[in-house]
Formats: sequence, structure tokens, C-alpha cells
Amino acid sequence: MKNIIRFTLLFTFILFMSLYLAVGFGFYKPYVKKYSLTDTAIKKLDKDIEKGKEIKTDNYIVKDSNYNNFFSKSSLMLSNLIGNVFRSVMNKIFREASNITR
Repeated sequence: MKNIIRFTLLFTFILFMSLYLAVGFGFYKPYVKKYSLTDTAIKKLDKDIEKGKEIKTDNYIVKDSNYNNFFSKSSLMLSNLIGNVFRSVMNKIFREASNITR
């Protein structure tokens, strides 16, 4: 029983850290804008400015692809859940520790 608990905690911690690092290093971007300006759009914009054409943002901004799928959404929800549980446990531990020292 003790080994099962240790394995579960270790697995959960490794999963949390891998998801945390994936977001931190930019492999997964959960909070990005859905539009971007590509290099070709920037070049086209520069040419149109030189020619004095009317500039409309719809001609240059490209809608980004949506890479969300079940696995990425589930992983992010699990990571957020683990982070929230960890935060609440640590808050309780430190609250109790501060009550002991009083």
C-alpha cells in the first residue's frame, strides 16, 4: 500500500512538472491570441505602404490554426488541478505552522 501511494505521488509530480515545463518552454501555449502576422503578410504590408494603397488589417492578419484536442485540454486541466491542490495544501500547512508558533 505504501509503494502504491509513493508511486502515485511520484507519477503525479512528474506529470505536473512535465506539463509545467512544456508550457514554460513554449511547447504548449494555452493563452495565445488566435491571430498572427506572418513574414509574407509583413512584406505585403510594406509593399502596399510604399505604393500608397489603402491598408485594411483583414488583408494581412492570418487566423492561427487551432491545435486543441482532447489530450491537450485534459492535460492542461489535470495540471491546473494538481497546481490548485498543491497550492491549497501548502497554504493549509503554512497556516497551521503559523498558528503553532503563536
